[in-house]
Amino acid sequence: ADKDFNLIEENDKIAVGISGGKDSIVLLYGLHLYKKLSQKKFDILAIHLKLGFEGMDMTPIEQWCADLGIDLVQVNTDVYKILKIQANAEGRLPCSLCSKFKKGHVIDEALKHGCNKIAFAHHGDDAVETLFLNMIYGGRIATFRPKMYLTRKKVTFIRPLLYVFENDIRCAVENDNLPVVTSTCP
Repeated sequence: ADKDFNLIEENDKIAVGISGGKDSIVLLYGLHLYKKLSQKKFDILAIHLKLGFEGMDMTPIEQWCADLGIDLVQVNTDVYKILKIQANAEGRLPCSLCSKFKKGHVIDEALKHGCNKIAFAHHGDDAVETLFLNMIYGGRIATFRPKMYLTRKKVTFIRPLLYVFENDIRCAVENDNLPVVTSTCP
């Protein structure tokens, strides 16, 4: 994907949003390996947003990042408090609102740390699902782009896992014994 879409350039500082789930961990590990094996010089910063869900223990990922020499920033947020206020009559939380909050927090934190790019773990299955959602609900044939510049924030989003699929991610987690933290989002 990097070769096809020129995702990573010399001296980039790339923020990686880490939820603790398999997709973001595989993305972080993949970028870590790519940095070691490619001829490109770039830096990686892992960002984890503490959303306020009880019982989220990021200790395995903290230790793993330390062992690999990956800088990890953890940011306290009030996202869960806000989501609870916005819950529907059945108590369900608005996932789309949470997604927007997370994106905004990651952008702000990345810029605060001098990052010029933000890598998200959207993969091939996500691209196909987005295509169908857009066709069914939006009346258009489109999915997300592998690389997108946000002019207002002056930051570029990249999706290096575009050619990777869910099963590949599961296999990578198992084969490389990557730490995954189960979300406690209600």
